[in-house]
Order: sequence, then C-alpha cells, then structure tokens
Amino acid sequence: MAERHRGGGYERKDVPMRPLVLFVIVFSLVLGAILGGFVLLNRTAFDYDMERAVGGPVDYPPEPRLQPAQTQELEIYLDRQRDLLYGEPRWMDASANRATIPITEAMVLVARQYSTTETFRLETAP
Repeated sequence: MAERHRGGGYERKDVPMRPLVLFVIVFSLVLGAILGGFVLLNRTAFDYDMERAVGGPVDYPPEPRLQPAQTQELEIYLDRQRDLLYGEPRWMDASANRATIPITEAMVLVARQYSTTETFRLETAP
C-alpha cells in the first residue's frame, strides 16, 4: 500500500543556495574574463604599428589603390578564360609542338584513352 506523507504534498526543504551562488559567481568570472579579453584584443589591434612590425618604413602601393573599373576588368578576364577553355585550338609553342584545345575535346580524348568499352559516346550539355 502507498505510504502517505503527513503535512501536505510539498517539499519541506528549499533549493540549496550555496551551489546556485557558486554557479553565478563562476559564470560571472568566466564571462568577465571573456569580455575583458575581447576589449584587450580590440585595443591592441588598433594600436598596431606596421613600421615596427616590418622593421622599417612601409612601402605602400601608389594611389589610387582601387580598381577604377572592377566590373569591366572582371568581364575581360572571364572572357579570356572562357576563350582559353572553350575557344578554337591554337598553338602555344609551335616549335615544341604544344597546342591548346577546348576543354570539352580534351575531356573526350582522356575519356576515350581510359575507356574500358570499345564504343564511346559523349553527350554534351546544351
């Protein structure tokens, strides 16, 4: 049979305060140490002396340091890269018999070389 407790159905003892107080103190110390470290790092990061770090005067690039036409320069670069990858075959060094071919043709040649079947078919994406 179930045992009945006298005096009601609640706990007679409160939560012990000592572990709770110790947790709050330790948590505050750890949080303070972390925040103090961030403040210290932030202060020292902006006081960095480049000349002292490199051991002499710093030679910065001439003005202007930004690209005036970034988008156009990127498009020109990407067009060159696309032309190298997908353009017409051409000689890199004719005296050494070195030529470039489009990447799709190169992949077909490599696939044929390492293919284990007699027939090889490549379906190109549109």
